[in-house]
Amino acid sequence: YLLAMQLLSSTLWASLCALLMTADCMHFTQTRIATIDSFPVLFMMLMFLFMARYMKMSFYHQRLRDTFVPLALSGVFMGLAIASKWIGCYGAVGLAVLFFTRFYQLWRQSRYAQEHRNEDPAFVRAAETFKENGAKTIAACFVFFVFVPIFIYVLSYIPYLRAYGEIKW
Repeated sequence: YLLAMQLLSSTLWASLCALLMTADCMHFTQTRIATIDSFPVLFMMLMFLFMARYMKMSFYHQRLRDTFVPLALSGVFMGLAIASKWIGCYGAVGLAVLFFTRFYQLWRQSRYAQEHRNEDPAFVRAAETFKENGAKTIAACFVFFVFVPIFIYVLSYIPYLRAYGEIKW
């Protein structure tokens, strides 16, 4: 429901999407026979939810650190999806496509602002802040989408390693 609401901005359509997900026989069967597939699906839906929230933000209009919150949550859920099952890697590719599409849009906005900087003071700010904010965003994404998922993935093996005596605590 939350993902559909974020994408469609309509209570009716979001409710219909939630109803379809609830009535989906495959999802229902997977959860009832205790396969793990429902967990990565949940985590992938959450990582796309937070990426969709990020895509509606702009570091020209919000504080830069506020735009990092949905990116960080998206990275955490990506790590959980990959740690649950490797199909989360396919979702990670989709996240990269969405992120770089949004980043390209922000770059185009900065180019437009550069060309029309005499028309509005907001254009001056957008033209001057893209390089710094863009570099910080890319650095944060490296942490959120590389280090955090690897950390979560490694942590997910601690119970396995403890059970076989590889880690003694």
